Amino acid sequence: MALVSDGLPEGKAAAANALCTLSCNHDGRSASIASASGIEALVALVRNGLPKGKVAAAKALGNLSFNHDGRKASIASAGGIEALVALVRDGSPDGKVAAAKALCNLSFHQDGRSASIAVAGGIVALVALVRDGSPDGKAVAAKALGNLSRNHDGRSASIASAGGIEALVALVRDGSPKGKAAAAWALGNLALDHAERSASISLAGGIEALEALVRGGSPEGKAAAASALRNLSSNNAGGARRSRRLSASRP
Repeated sequence: MALVSDGLPEGKAAAANALCTLSCNHDGRSASIASASGIEALVALVRNGLPKGKVAAAKALGNLSFNHDGRKASIASAGGIEALVALVRDGSPDGKVAAAKALCNLSFHQDGRSASIAVAGGIVALVALVRDGSPDGKAVAAKALGNLSRNHDGRSASIASAGGIEALVALVRDGSPKGKAAAAWALGNLALDHAERSASISLAGGIEALEALVRGGSPEGKAAAASALRNLSSNNAGGARRSRRLSASRP
């Protein structure tokens, strides 16, 4: 841990890589890293390291945060949310992906941390990654936006204001299978019980893109698209007509 905190830049990056490996799918080693002040050291490296050190540290924080609320809280308390949002916004392509994955973990079913991500500028950064990132970056950013929009009208409105609807519709249309499924899920959250956002999704071509995904997507994509269409149909007359037509056309 001392090397991550006090080593030379190349040594810090190598040590963060080792911590990333040690923390992957192992709660005991992850707990030991956290107990040894590893979270604080990794957050500092995300903030001030070499590009490859930032990537390794963000990956390690993603591992440490997976399915563990205590370590998620420690990452947030150490300033990790702000550091990760900055990396999504300004990092290398690999850094953006790693940071978005960590933010996705941190935002999962947690309103307080989701609010902190939004306050730190995370929504704008994640929408930009959905629009302009690598295929993996687009997929994980869309999943994070789905977490942020889940059952929260204010953050959903912010995603729409940042151009998120158009970016997500484009990803449903042209993304990787994982990206399409994540974007469809996020659009379903944005549409839930909100006629105005449902209309915006329709105007952006979302109904056609979701219908195409129901017909030809992966099993996960088909399920997410069908759910989104159901949410749209409850708010939007055009969506309802299209959804009924699609259902009628199925064997």
